[in-house]
Amino acid sequence: ESEENRVVATQLLGSLAPVVSAELCCQFVLPEVISLADDPVFRVRKVAALKLGGLTAAVGAELAQARLLSVYEALAADDIWGVRKACVESLPEIANALPVDVRAERLVPLLRSLYEDGSRWVRICACQALGPFLAALPSDAISPELLRLFTQLAAPANPARADAADSDIAYFCAFYLPGVAQAVGASRWPELAEAFRTLTTNMQWKVRRTLSCAMHELASILGSGLTESELVPTFDYFLKDLDEVKVGVVASIAPFLRALSPEARHK
Repeated sequence: ESEENRVVATQLLGSLAPVVSAELCCQFVLPEVISLADDPVFRVRKVAALKLGGLTAAVGAELAQARLLSVYEALAADDIWGVRKACVESLPEIANALPVDVRAERLVPLLRSLYEDGSRWVRICACQALGPFLAALPSDAISPELLRLFTQLAAPANPARADAADSDIAYFCAFYLPGVAQAVGASRWPELAEAFRTLTTNMQWKVRRTLSCAMHELASILGSGLTESELVPTFDYFLKDLDEVKVGVVASIAPFLRALSPEARHK
């Protein structure tokens, strides 16, 4: 009963963090959650890990870095895989609440270790979190090696996906591709291009539809030159795809065309 009470208390405290004043959050919620994050019962630690994202945003970057980051790092190295998985799930929210330099220096190494975790469930979750995490980083913090971890998710033969075939990893790669492209900029499109082409021919129509719906976003990121050489052929290809896929490019045809040069638009 006491164990269950601590689990519920952690859930309630975490839910209170975003809605109470910053002063009350720092005075009452923060110390309690920090204490519960070190609870001997893994279920309590797991809930604490899940709630750290909202708490980090509520207390502000300075206090989060001083008081919560080390707690989060300890939970990410927990002996129980469920706790580590909960840390991956809260990673994007924590990254968005911390300064950019802290994301690069402290969270990138942490994500790498979780990406190679001994538990397949943690690895699958890390694959899913990779896109939104990269989208929260500046381009100079995203090394070619780190970007390759993301682009590998598009390839069916990728070893990281071999034990995650049932987890829709390619879908997550397609969904976050525009955000990652925005983060690294048009100049690094060659590093993403192969993954993009692989995703456009994915057997799952929902993967292709995800890209189809994002073509205008990619066009605004890449500019007219790259859009005409890299995206127009795929745009035409999607227009001949299943209706479920075609609807994406049809719905966004106006903003896509605006990204083209006047000459290409009239062709």
